[in-house]
Amino acid sequence: AASVAWSASAEESSALVDPLDNCNVVWDSSSKDHNGSMPIGNGDIGMNVWVEENGDLLLLLSKTDAWSENCRLLKLGRVRVSFSPNPFNNALPFLQTLHLRQGEIEIIAGEDEKAITLKVWVDANNPVIHLVAISQSSFDIQAKLEIWRTEKRELAEKEASSAYGVHGGPNPVYVYPDTIVNDQENHIVWYHRNESSIWEDNLRHQGMADLIPRMNDPLLHRTFGGCIVGTDLVTENATTLKSQAPQPLFFLSIHPLCMQTETAEAWLEKLGRSV
Repeated sequence: AASVAWSASAEESSALVDPLDNCNVVWDSSSKDHNGSMPIGNGDIGMNVWVEENGDLLLLLSKTDAWSENCRLLKLGRVRVSFSPNPFNNALPFLQTLHLRQGEIEIIAGEDEKAITLKVWVDANNPVIHLVAISQSSFDIQAKLEIWRTEKRELAEKEASSAYGVHGGPNPVYVYPDTIVNDQENHIVWYHRNESSIWEDNLRHQGMADLIPRMNDPLLHRTFGGCIVGTDLVTENATTLKSQAPQPLFFLSIHPLCMQTETAEAWLEKLGRSV
């Protein structure tokens, strides 16, 4: 059989370049805080992504249906990913790129064989966040869930305006804590569950109480959170996974879920089937 060799000319090669690449967002330094974050998502699940000056990668997680008992759209939580040895030392090369066509964030940091390449994206077809870390040299990784709703507290006046429909009412507005599930081997699992709802009181206030028996409360028992798991990552504690041993490649996935279920156990069962 005959074979044909072909190589593109310079003009033909340039025509193959995706014009959208000219619009990619490129940073050459880490960020001080969340104000220097890069957004990415799939239309339902979203993230703000940034690398802090100390070298930690931060993922601030959101979901379009994570409505609280007070009808506040809440963040799911934040994940802090650390590496050892740390390739993000400020003296080392750093490049963070939002690839628009691929829908991913790529971060390259470090020198020579110790450089680490990270790719972070939200799956377009499944409710899962992916993180891949790869290097020519072996390294350790740690992933830690950070939550701030740790106890019941009253919303301060400057915050209460976010509680649509109850701000300025006669009763205080409370925020309720998230739940960390403690018996998950090599997984991090957490959720926020609405055990109360402002929905009925809002309808009464709006003069629409006759709708209450004819409609379902969209807030009550709404439960949202997720599961974090990774290849060769083991439990350090209920909110932290760490690598068993240094290696040159790690995969981490975050599985957000929001559902209205009769019990928290039913939500956990559904989450387990999705991981």
